[in-house]
Amino acid sequence: MVAPRSDAQPLKLVVVESHFGNTVAVGEAMAAALCANGIPAAVRLAHEATSTLPAGVDTLVVGAPTHNGALSTPATRSRAAGIGAKDSTDLQGVREWLGALEAVGTNLVVFDTVRAGEDASRSAADEAVDLAAGGAYASVTRGLSFGVGGVAGPLSPGELVRARRWALGGFAMDDVS
Repeated sequence: MVAPRSDAQPLKLVVVESHFGNTVAVGEAMAAALCANGIPAAVRLAHEATSTLPAGVDTLVVGAPTHNGALSTPATRSRAAGIGAKDSTDLQGVREWLGALEAVGTNLVVFDTVRAGEDASRSAADEAVDLAAGGAYASVTRGLSFGVGGVAGPLSPGELVRARRWALGGFAMDDVS
């Protein structure tokens, strides 16, 4: 999904890693809300994303599922595929993509999905922020965590509404529940 934009309008690019469809659903909800309100946005899957951002991206929103309190690895992606993940790949997840990304002057916002009710003292978003530290980003923001009901989901009730509100609020870190 991409909203039409003029060269003067900055693009919000949402890049997600998703294995059971939950994280991509959150990213698509954000982009749809932005597009519906005239803000150009696009969604890309991390395993298909290139190391160079398209021209005009001012905000990069990156989402990933939490695997063992961190971003996925080839081993955890392989395990996810072994239990039925339809969108799993062992080639490139957010971890690898962020490591190769050439993003200069872009605002980076990261979010994740976590199992509802689990201790989320560390999650994928925390590790993504750590990986981005020292990069050439204009700003780095640790965003929200969105709950899922188990390894394969589904998303917890209300999470897509929460994602849309957060996006429309400019990805601000106040309570959007």
